[in-house]
Amino acid sequence: MTIQKERVHYLYTVKGPAYGEEALVELICFAANWDGEISPCAEISEVDWISVKKTEWMAPAVVTLVEEYMER
Repeated sequence: MTIQKERVHYLYTVKGPAYGEEALVELICFAANWDGEISPCAEISEVDWISVKKTEWMAPAVVTLVEEYMER
């Protein structure tokens, strides 16, 4: 996969609980266009598209991110 650098733009930042830990994480979110296929590598073992309604599969901070994004 190759990111089209001229098509990257900042969306927003959200802070929320980490998954399975008593810690906070900060997610700095961007949108971009890309060429090629999205595929796992390094510490990422699997990639898949899921519905925003599948919150049980998401870390708490990601749920916050999705809820805030859907309000826009």
